[in-house]
Amino acid sequence: MKEDDINPNFYFHSLSRLIRKHTKVREEKPKKRALLIGINYVGQAHTLSGCYNDVEEMKKYLEKVGFDEFMVMTDEQTGDLYPTKVNICKAFRWLVADAHPHDTFFLHFSGHGGSIKDEDGDESDGYDETLFPVDYLQEGVLVDDDIHMMVVKTLPPGSKLTSVFDCCHSGSLLDLPYTYNSNGKLVTNVDQDKLHIFSSSGKEIFRAFKRGDSSSALLEFKNAMNSLKGMTKEQREAAHKKTIQTRTTLAQVIMFSGCKDYQLAADTEINGKVRGAMSHNLLGLLNEKDDWVLIDLLKELQKNMQFKFAQSPQLSTGYEMDITVEKFSFFDV
Repeated sequence: MKEDDINPNFYFHSLSRLIRKHTKVREEKPKKRALLIGINYVGQAHTLSGCYNDVEEMKKYLEKVGFDEFMVMTDEQTGDLYPTKVNICKAFRWLVADAHPHDTFFLHFSGHGGSIKDEDGDESDGYDETLFPVDYLQEGVLVDDDIHMMVVKTLPPGSKLTSVFDCCHSGSLLDLPYTYNSNGKLVTNVDQDKLHIFSSSGKEIFRAFKRGDSSSALLEFKNAMNSLKGMTKEQREAAHKKTIQTRTTLAQVIMFSGCKDYQLAADTEINGKVRGAMSHNLLGLLNEKDDWVLIDLLKELQKNMQFKFAQSPQLSTGYEMDITVEKFSFFDV
């Protein structure tokens, strides 16, 4: 076997599991720490309604499954828990501070997301994804490159991070190199040709028209046109290669995002209470049973939303995994 034939992900996955299995548990109990951020942007031009409810319901579920250390940030709070750009950066560092093997972390963001032009060549669609702190008009947005460095990069093998981003343009918000479709196969923008682009977009356009959602159909069509006249295949290949080289993780990192990078994320009203559509549907499935295989969880999440909302939730990981057999777990690696 040639050295080039060896899949480095085999080593990352095996290393993380071996360290978690054989590393002696420290005298203090392993961390089960969660950071939950919900921003409604009260008093601003683009106010949301369901983000407080999202983090409230998520906290209830996490307490039930065993998390015991929390930081909850909303813009109805004050001081360090008010979700300014500076405070969120501090909270990101708090979340993964002093991380060791056997430690488990969870990150949930419900609020506004966006995208800006990529400046360092690691995005195969040419755009970085962003989170909007409550003071984004004054201080600017949080870019996925920086979020990855603060939250993901320092995690040691044997630790685990699960993240949920329920916001617009969130498909690759942690800059994780491996994204999967509902068949368990990896998804990249590298091999997009005209036939692939129109085939994929055509399905989304059909679903949008079936829902009576002409604005989403138009957004999908515009995305197809932008893909055709955007980056060359060589540029996409170089960006994808750079992401794998610089963003592959030693820890097990899993992210569920509310939509693809170019899509918008919707709210929904349940029993008179507004919720993020993806947060609500994900929690519904997790409460339904606790032994999901990752591919089945992704399939059900996408199926529950595809004919109701103009968004397709995504699943990404820090190293390549076989999601057709990998069980979803907050604590096991």
